Amino acid sequence: MAAKAVFFDAGGTLIFIDYDYILGVLRGHGVTLDRQDLMKGEYAAKFEVDHRILVEKRRDGLWDDLFGIMLRGAGVPEGLLDRVIPELESEVPAAALWRWVRPETPDLLRGLKTAGYTLGVISNSDGRVAQLLEEAGLAPYLDVIVDSGVVGVEKPDPRIFELALKQVGVSAEEALFTGDIYSVDVLGAQAAELRGILFDPLRLYDHVDCPRIHAIDEIAVYAGQSSPSVL
Repeated sequence: MAAKAVFFDAGGTLIFIDYDYILGVLRGHGVTLDRQDLMKGEYAAKFEVDHRILVEKRRDGLWDDLFGIMLRGAGVPEGLLDRVIPELESEVPAAALWRWVRPETPDLLRGLKTAGYTLGVISNSDGRVAQLLEEAGLAPYLDVIVDSGVVGVEKPDPRIFELALKQVGVSAEEALFTGDIYSVDVLGAQAAELRGILFDPLRLYDHVDCPRIHAIDEIAVYAGQSSPSVL
């Protein structure tokens, strides 16, 4: 069955951490890294969420210290974390660091919208994701934005996906969801009977058995498929 609705995760899928800002703060503390280092650290944080859900069987505290895990994974010395993290969060609240948009994303959303798809975001956030998407210029393309901080339930709980489906009047079989954390986004979507597709731009999730995309605009191909294959 071809999809009628395409849902996206927000952070790490539609909007991204402002690496350049973080690199500037780190340089002020004498730490020289590059974007690839930060991306490596960000994936260390994603893998930690997968571990907490799949191995520790946790649902609470999934996001504790993930900013610290990211910086450690990027190579920031442990002794600097207590100074760097408060500076980042005082200058720009942590949620507001999610503000960079890949150049192809607006064209993708515009094209899907023009083709008649219902579009939405389902995000684990703190109540501010709608504002972040508005500031990023993406909110006008979205029919629904479901923020865990507003609705009181977060991925991978299937109820948050069901809330989004109910708001747009689409069945699970008519919808797909893409996000960047396997245990949260793909398994959560599957539990709610949506097609879950992993956004894996660095090709680091070859060990998991699920549909994957490596560029966000590849989701347009999946939207017209009834039985997507692993790319």
